[in-house]
Amino acid sequence: MEEQDIMTMPLLVGTDGVRKMSKSFGNYIALNDAPRDMFGKIMSVPDALMPNYFNLLTDREMPKDMTPRDAKALLARIIVAWLYSDENADAAEQAFTAQFSKKEMPQDIPELKIEESETDIVTILVAVGIQSKAEARRLIEQGGVKINGTTIMQTQVPFTIQNGDILQIGKMKFIKIIK
Repeated sequence: MEEQDIMTMPLLVGTDGVRKMSKSFGNYIALNDAPRDMFGKIMSVPDALMPNYFNLLTDREMPKDMTPRDAKALLARIIVAWLYSDENADAAEQAFTAQFSKKEMPQDIPELKIEESETDIVTILVAVGIQSKAEARRLIEQGGVKINGTTIMQTQVPFTIQNGDILQIGKMKFIKIIK
């Protein structure tokens, strides 16, 4: 056989901390994610992976004297600034801090227009991107859905959704309901 060249490289572990980063596994950070989304995904990476992320994604070592949270924020700033700009990195960090440290609502919440007759919360969740009604019900039963800050715990209860209500799915997704 002819000589062959082989190059091996370490794999980047995904945001779940278990499997390789992959769109198929849903544990990836896309290069074209919005700066705020990218910043948030990097902040969700398990602490133990931070040295590996610094090594594979930057040209510097993770600072030894930093807390894991500060190291994640530094890495997120570096990557967002590299792919977008310093201004976008600043805005993403401020938005992340306001939402998760100060528990404030984001300023620019996307809107969803619904018909007057659509008050079924499961149907609305599917309309905003939840993959199936079964997943929407599971999210509700686990306390992952809020309307105007109030946790929804049952799928069977009819809800009166008003114009301007804020639907929160998980910690990061907010939708303003427009009728």
